[in-house]
Amino acid sequence: MPIFGRSKSSPDWSDLGRVCVDLLESLPRENENEHLREIFQTIRTMKDTIMNSEADEQTTFWQETYSSGFLLKVLPNLRKLDFEAKKDVRQIFFSALQRRIGTTYPTVDYILEKPEILNLLCAQYESQGDGLNTGPILRECLSYPELTSVFLASESLYKLFSYCELPTFDTASDAFCTLRLVLTKHKKLSSEFLNTNYERFFQRLDKMILSENYATRRQFIKLLSDILLERTNFTVMSQYISNPHHLKTVMGLLKDKSPSIQYEAFHVFKILAANPRKPESVVDILTRNKSKLIKLLTNFLPDRNSEVQFSEDKEYLLKQIESL
Repeated sequence: MPIFGRSKSSPDWSDLGRVCVDLLESLPRENENEHLREIFQTIRTMKDTIMNSEADEQTTFWQETYSSGFLLKVLPNLRKLDFEAKKDVRQIFFSALQRRIGTTYPTVDYILEKPEILNLLCAQYESQGDGLNTGPILRECLSYPELTSVFLASESLYKLFSYCELPTFDTASDAFCTLRLVLTKHKKLSSEFLNTNYERFFQRLDKMILSENYATRRQFIKLLSDILLERTNFTVMSQYISNPHHLKTVMGLLKDKSPSIQYEAFHVFKILAANPRKPESVVDILTRNKSKLIKLLTNFLPDRNSEVQFSEDKEYLLKQIESL
């Protein structure tokens, strides 16, 4: 009895990737339901094969999956798959990325040869709900420094900023998780990227921390704080805190209506105001706003006064500003 309904004999399970690609490429424009069911079943069989066979039995299966282009060609067709098939695709990708032969990861090498896979994974945020399936796959890819390096050099990184502002909260939050990971997971790579792309990156970041959306402001001011406090980003931090424009932006956020945003802005302001090598332009702004800053900080976030570190930091900042 045929498994897929296309022939009188069942295909070799090692060739399932190619079978699925053939089905996807021959998908009719009309009366596609039966054809889609066959695709769903093929993908399910691929996933079950991986789950129910030993790693050393899967070599030919993966070789055929790579050569068929399944990992690349299934992504533009995700919107056509049902919920379960999308879950199965995600599991197939996870299993592929975690494959290890000695000290090498074959799927990582494969994606390095076909970096458009990373871009396609990222682009699924534009499709309603599909980013929630591909976001975890993309983050699994970005756990490998080689793939992170490729992604940092792509335009997809900057597209993530836009995806973080999508109206669907779950999708926007998932996109932010991906952006945060790529900027913090591999610290040396991130530092090199930020140094090389300083102007463009921080222009986008400034726009996000001034967003009208509360969740966006909160997420990105926290990300900014984490970036500046990371030791490997010392050069970037020094450049950022020497810019009076950034000081004005953060001072504005100290008065945000959200206490959580005020708190994160405080950590950034602390770095700016406590800088022992403040340029004259920064000193001038702090001096002109001295009385206002003292009044603001004296009564700043009273609910947090029981936190020892916060209280000590606030007291130190007050002394720094009073001495101007």
